[in-house]
Amino acid sequence: MFRGVRFKKGGLFGVVLVLALSWLWLLPALMSWLNPAYGIRLDKPAPAFTLLSTQGQPHSLSQHEGRFVLLYFGYIHCDEVCHNQVGVMFNLNHQKPDNLPIDFLFVTMDPKRDTAETLRRYFEQFGDNFHALTARSVKATQALANRYHAPFSHEPKASVDNKEDYEVTHPGFLYVIDPQGKLRYLYPNQHLRYDKILQDIARLQSAKG
Repeated sequence: MFRGVRFKKGGLFGVVLVLALSWLWLLPALMSWLNPAYGIRLDKPAPAFTLLSTQGQPHSLSQHEGRFVLLYFGYIHCDEVCHNQVGVMFNLNHQKPDNLPIDFLFVTMDPKRDTAETLRRYFEQFGDNFHALTARSVKATQALANRYHAPFSHEPKASVDNKEDYEVTHPGFLYVIDPQGKLRYLYPNQHLRYDKILQDIARLQSAKG
């Protein structure tokens, strides 16, 4: 079968070494196949922050220690994406098992129009574990979003003279933070499946246990 193939001195070792290195390159893909995840794995400390609740009180990420957190940067006047992502959070909350402690944080990128009253009316229907947060300025929110690699900017709508009518260009990422404050998953898609996200979180909870 291998007639005519000869290895020089050290040649066999070289072949074995090349094969071994090839398997090392394939190892991450193999591990991903053996332990598939719906989201993009991050595994790094979640940037800490303290913002304002709809009651005007300081609200910190550290307050949710011991619970999973779904974090989203959005705004109420968003045409579609933000409402889709909030819908994913709502469905996940209603489908999660009782033994899965999870909170949902919505950080507005539009503090001028997303007033405390607007945010309160929008989120009070979802449950006590939904928290709408705001910063004192757009720049402060942008600085935080940049730390999560989710930059955004305010852009005037096309063919509109009213400077008050604008949209926010943003990536629409959804993040999962574990009970130890570690950023575990990022979900970049616009149309997400809450059941798949729930599987990722349940897998993290099971690994911890």
